[in-house]
Amino acid sequence: MANGLIVPNDYKYGFSKPENYVFKSQKGLDKSVVEQISGMKSEPEWMREFRLRSLAIFASKKMPTWGADLSTIDFDNIYYYIKPIDKQAKSWEELPKDIRDTYDAIGIPEAEKKFLAGVTTQYDSESVYHSFKKQWEDMGVIFLDMDSGLRKYPDLVKQYFGRSIPPADNKFASLNSAVWSGGSFVYVPPGVSVDIPLQAYFRINAANMGQFERTLIIVDEGAYVHYVEGCFIAGARVKTDQGEKLIEDIEVGDNVLTHKGRYRRVYNTMKRQYKGKIFSIKYYGDSDAVLKVTEEHPLFVCKREKKEYRNTYFSPEWIRADKVELGDYLVFPIQRKETEKEIVETDTIKTVPLNLEKPFIYNFKPNIDLQIPFGNGIHVTQKSLKLTLDPDFYRLVGYYLSEGHVDKDHYLTFTFNIKEKEYLKDVKSLLTLYFGKEVIEGKIRNNGQTITICSTLAARFFRREFGSTNRTKHISAWMLESPKSHLGELIKGLWRGDGSYDKKANLFRYNSVTRQLAYGFRDALLKIGVVASINLHKRVMPRQIMYTVIISRTSNVFFGQIVQKDVLNGRKEGSPFFMDENYIYLPIKSIKVEELNTSVYNFSVEEDESYVAEGVISHNCTAPVYTTDSLHAAVVEIFVKRGARCRYTTIQNWSSNVYNLVTKRAFVEEEGTMEWVDANIGCLTENAKLFTNPEGPVSIKDLKAGDWIYTTDLNTLKAAKSKVNAVVDQGVKPVFKVLTTNYREIEATANHPFLVLRKTSNIGLVTLRWEKLENLKVGDWIAIVNELPDDGKPYEINFSYDQHLLKHKPTIPNKTSEELMWLLGLYLGDGCMDRSFSGVVRRIYFAVPPNDHARKKLEKLLKFVFDIPFTPKGISLTVNSTALAKLFLDLGFSGTAKTKKIPNWIFSLSRREKLAFIEGYFDADGYLRKAIKKDGNQYGQIVFASANKNLLESLKLLMMSVGLDPLKITTYTKERKLYKGRLIEYTSHYLSMNIRGNLERIIEKKEFDPTLRFTRVRSIEPIGRLRVYDIEVDKTANFIANGIVVHNSKITMKYPSCYLVGRGARGEVLSLAYAGAGQHQDAGGKLMFLAPDTSGEIISKSVSAFGGRTSYRGLVKVIKNAERVKCNVRCDALILDEKSRSDTYPTMQVNEDNVRIGHEAAVSRIDAAQLFYLMSRGLTEMEATSLIVNGFIEPIVKELPLEYAVELNRLIQLEMIGAVG
Repeated sequence: MANGLIVPNDYKYGFSKPENYVFKSQKGLDKSVVEQISGMKSEPEWMREFRLRSLAIFASKKMPTWGADLSTIDFDNIYYYIKPIDKQAKSWEELPKDIRDTYDAIGIPEAEKKFLAGVTTQYDSESVYHSFKKQWEDMGVIFLDMDSGLRKYPDLVKQYFGRSIPPADNKFASLNSAVWSGGSFVYVPPGVSVDIPLQAYFRINAANMGQFERTLIIVDEGAYVHYVEGCFIAGARVKTDQGEKLIEDIEVGDNVLTHKGRYRRVYNTMKRQYKGKIFSIKYYGDSDAVLKVTEEHPLFVCKREKKEYRNTYFSPEWIRADKVELGDYLVFPIQRKETEKEIVETDTIKTVPLNLEKPFIYNFKPNIDLQIPFGNGIHVTQKSLKLTLDPDFYRLVGYYLSEGHVDKDHYLTFTFNIKEKEYLKDVKSLLTLYFGKEVIEGKIRNNGQTITICSTLAARFFRREFGSTNRTKHISAWMLESPKSHLGELIKGLWRGDGSYDKKANLFRYNSVTRQLAYGFRDALLKIGVVASINLHKRVMPRQIMYTVIISRTSNVFFGQIVQKDVLNGRKEGSPFFMDENYIYLPIKSIKVEELNTSVYNFSVEEDESYVAEGVISHNCTAPVYTTDSLHAAVVEIFVKRGARCRYTTIQNWSSNVYNLVTKRAFVEEEGTMEWVDANIGCLTENAKLFTNPEGPVSIKDLKAGDWIYTTDLNTLKAAKSKVNAVVDQGVKPVFKVLTTNYREIEATANHPFLVLRKTSNIGLVTLRWEKLENLKVGDWIAIVNELPDDGKPYEINFSYDQHLLKHKPTIPNKTSEELMWLLGLYLGDGCMDRSFSGVVRRIYFAVPPNDHARKKLEKLLKFVFDIPFTPKGISLTVNSTALAKLFLDLGFSGTAKTKKIPNWIFSLSRREKLAFIEGYFDADGYLRKAIKKDGNQYGQIVFASANKNLLESLKLLMMSVGLDPLKITTYTKERKLYKGRLIEYTSHYLSMNIRGNLERIIEKKEFDPTLRFTRVRSIEPIGRLRVYDIEVDKTANFIANGIVVHNSKITMKYPSCYLVGRGARGEVLSLAYAGAGQHQDAGGKLMFLAPDTSGEIISKSVSAFGGRTSYRGLVKVIKNAERVKCNVRCDALILDEKSRSDTYPTMQVNEDNVRIGHEAAVSRIDAAQLFYLMSRGLTEMEATSLIVNGFIEPIVKELPLEYAVELNRLIQLEMIGAVG
């Protein structure tokens, strides 16, 4: 819609991937569109007729009404076919760059391309790239996109296409049959076992696009296709940007080194029980490293060409642990910077604050200006330490890591042997050069010479960046990203302090008792091209373990030049190692296999999907497959032949307004097995606060169906009210933080839509569009709420007190007023209560000095509102009234400065009363900063101070609701030294906003224009994988979260089924459901027994919490003469509280007597005795509850592929409620 809005002159076009298609059909569906699709694909006549028959069936069938409301689907507003490229690419590199970039962004990393047996990618309607490993092709396995399958194997496709799911099955199956495009075609020949994942990736780029992929899987007699994943046992050391961490300690948010030599963020972790073979692999190059992995875990390996000789060619690939052999080369990545050119050429870096409590990591720049906190108190100063990060400074750091330490945060000290005069002289000159301080020489003791400078700035910088003791010293990650010239000087300083040269053996060594220093030294050597290995020497206590880095003799001359020592190279053939610009290759020296029953661990890594554990590269959890579009009406047909087995697993990530209407069915023949595991994940994190009416802001995860929230009427561009139809926990997904220039922020998935201004003409006219976050860029204009409708009214006060024996009897108003709200705002900032020894509140204090401008107003309004006397007491004003104190408690004003909060009922007030409350708080804890008048306007900032950040967050939302424009919340920490040197830390928070446009509104309570306004995007940053939620909103299909206008999502309907048509066939459906507040999760499946001696099982487990509801809905049908059928349906529900609910709706249609059919349904609650027992063993209530839930669903968890176990691990922690897996 065009609204005639004018864009500012500096408005920039938003970024989106342009539609660059070979062909795009018209919107809507008719016979010509179907014929056009079939004609462009050059399909056989039988397929064209099949499509046209299906179209007629689609037109004749009514929309289903038995489930969710589908009446809002607009079939005429959808593009049914888009062709992105002219022909299918044969290699990844042949794809257009925009398509490659898109798929890289959704997680088809290089590791996946190499490890997966086959990959098919679909962009809009067409499969654009296909790869399949030759080893499977040679065995007759077919894995193609569906269109290629039809062209190459028309007879095979015709035999099975539409056989299990005919067009007449349902309306959406007929729609798919008419307009299908793309998808996957899999055929596994008899007796072939495909034990590496076959995986498909789907992506929608165009708006209003329909995706109708068709999947046809045929697993022939005795064949096997499934997903397999592997893990490490506890104790494996993983390389992170903060040093090594045990794999069991890896957390979401950690940055780990990947096979690309760069650090990437962990977004999922997993722990599961494992019973089976563990492979212990040792290799040359690190005597302390032992890989202990499950047999199927993929490792990055280069196979040895000949056992007796080193390889002449090195090309690593992903190989299962049980396929690795002695002599094969494990691979370690050489850390490298992705943008080295930028690093080298950049001259300066902006001033950055240095956090005293956390390590400070920044990219290498030749110059740096650090802000070091100095002093104590709120007004801690930031003193600037300017350093030139040239090679000489790196040499000084090297000296420090080997021979330096920090004393008492003020002194930087180095100690050398008195014979090392050259090094002493060098350090003295460097200290003087960089810090301009006089160097103090200590007395010689035990042949040691100490030199010191007194500089708090230098001491704090070195301690924070590089540590100070053997336990904490390390080479910072940013230093390893530096140019080779700088690293060479770092190495020189380190070696001069703790290195040696054995002339007889012609061997350079570096020794350290600090593990992270030794490995950091080795990594720096690899970065500059020096081959090195590490040996561990265990020594008799109290001596510490010694780590020795040995420089390969083949690098002697080069290393000697670095440390200024003339030596000769050793023989090249004497080295077992090989190194290129990306990796060092380390030969395996032993492999040991043992049977264990133990816990195993793995985790997922953004983009690269790999990590370095025990010094070598390992693959991680296979990334889930995500599909996004507007209408998804897929059909999945699977045929499991005699004695074959198939497991179909899917995770799907739906964007906003997605109707996910999928039909899935498998036909299973004699002795065959079919297993379904199905899940949906999908938009904002729980930090999103939605404005409800009348309760105020509520976390999205706490909303309930039926709640009224504020949305946006796109016809008037003003806020309106609408009802929540459903709340959905969409699981754990990659999340980005969007920050606007006025510091509104929201955490959302890449596919979540925002309301954006888009330029439509050169004269500044714009249109409004919904754009996904992934299409936004810094500088784009997005919609924010200006002011919510003034629907508020005074709050009814229902409070009374016993006036018997009370000396001071305050008048209690029956509803709120502007005067009362000002008093409550002032109390929130400057008030407190006094209690008796028995805990009864006795009086109220207002810490408002007599000379404060608010004192007279306070005295006046206490008399006006409550008609109660008060007493001055020092700088405070005291009201000796138990009744008044109890009233304040009853209204929700309890707690201390760090725990006070704004009661939600305040959000239900009128605009004027809310502004009066804000004014009262401003008079207590607010002040004006840098206030000046210019051209009749007042400039500067309004600042609200508090020790309670949560309070300021609530205040910010309250301000938004009345049209104020609060900005950022800043936090400062100070330290105070107490008796005997003990330090105590104080933290204060400050919320600021501009005086202009806000102060006058607060004081005069002016109305504001409620029309939406637009602000620029300041930044978009990935923050890892977090739990996300979405809601369905009646009519408007949008809502206001954290003051920003966003869209919502729609409906999912799927019911996998197994048709057991051959004797001895077996089908399984696994279903897991978690439901939280306001959620109803429905899980189901069908087993159709059409032959004798068949068997099947449906396992449904559910957990309900916080008022959530789960249900099982399924069908078991046995036809006449299908004798000796065995079927069990087990529905177990665990309810965590009194408000939650679980239902079972089984349907059994059994037309044969000689069968064994069982249905078990059990609903249980967590027993108080169980909780008490576990809590008595030191667990918290949440930990004890999680442990019980963990045991409840363990039988299913152990059967799931790794990526699902990862998701369920989060379910067990009860952070994920309402997801189905």
